Amino acid sequence: MGGRLSASVAAAQGYYRTERDKGTQYELFYKKAEDMEYRHVTLFRPFGPLMKVKSETVDISRSMINVIVPLAGRTEVFAQFMQNFREVCISQDKRIHLTVVYFGQEGLSEVKSILESVARETNFHNYTLVSLNEEFNRGRGLDVGARAWEKGEVLMFFCDVDIYFTAEFLNSCRLNAEPGWLIVSHSVTSDTMHRAPPRAVTVAQGGRFEQLSLEGKLSASVLKRRLIERGHRRVSVGKKVFYPVVFSLYNPAIVYANQDVPPPVEQQLGLPVFIPCPYQTRGLFVSQQSGDSITSHRGFDLEVKGWGGEDVHLYRKYLHSDLVVVRTPVPGLFHLWHEKHCADELTPEQYRMCIQSKAMNEASHSHLGMLVFREEIEAHLRKQAYRTSSEAVG
Repeated sequence: MGGRLSASVAAAQGYYRTERDKGTQYELFYKKAEDMEYRHVTLFRPFGPLMKVKSETVDISRSMINVIVPLAGRTEVFAQFMQNFREVCISQDKRIHLTVVYFGQEGLSEVKSILESVARETNFHNYTLVSLNEEFNRGRGLDVGARAWEKGEVLMFFCDVDIYFTAEFLNSCRLNAEPGWLIVSHSVTSDTMHRAPPRAVTVAQGGRFEQLSLEGKLSASVLKRRLIERGHRRVSVGKKVFYPVVFSLYNPAIVYANQDVPPPVEQQLGLPVFIPCPYQTRGLFVSQQSGDSITSHRGFDLEVKGWGGEDVHLYRKYLHSDLVVVRTPVPGLFHLWHEKHCADELTPEQYRMCIQSKAMNEASHSHLGMLVFREEIEAHLRKQAYRTSSEAVG
């Protein structure tokens, strides 16, 4: 394309991030209609003239995503999740694996039945059901789900059962997370000097390693282990991790209080502009990353019990690593409202986070204010009505 985009190519999406001491970087994606090949253009604008960093073609036609869902109970919600999964992932995307990590025995047979029914009706068999007979631990569930994958490079979509997403969102994940890239720093000691030169080398995607005498093509995880055995002190796997900001729906009983029955979920997703549902910037419960990114940064904090906190721990680890963390609002990703119960067993920090999340997801700030000051507002309206009627009589 020689640096120019043809007229048939349309802008698909774009993001920018500003480094306070450097400038602004732009990530732009273009595509043709009905085509799975994107044009990826990266621009960098230092605090000065705009600089073009790169322009490349990104083929996502073979990029597999493993959707990992930890679950305990809530079988009716899981059935609703599978309806969306069936329409988006099975019928439209077709490059998806589903991993369900189920805690406990109660409801396990229903989950098996739902998965088997979907498999029978759609001929979809790219799913794994892992059963853990223990107390629910979301971090543990995501960790077990990530480690259950043994089929090579894949993007991991850490998902909750309350999440509703579109096929275009899955392509955003493929464009913004990079699996299987290794950057290796050699340790400079006399013990390792004979094994490899003490300089940085880059291992290309797909496990092909040229500068060390390794036989054949290796998976990223196997290659990483062999490099560590050869004396390389630091191995980072995965260049980009994607943390999309979720569009969170409010309590329909409050938002649609003037209707007898709230509309179906599909209609709620097409909200008019005067119903202000927010992007939920506090939560980190949905993310997209490579499996090796998790293991190389020691994964989730498995000591976190129950609700909340485990995703924040992993996010902070990434921020202190050499990975690029992409954190941005995206269209096509929704958190459906559900009643939240903050258990007494939670730690003080978890309980505070749970209450804050519960408050933020009920209604907008102004809407909650109207409910809190309802009596004052009604008293004002009564006074106004009385004044108006008195003036009319006078």
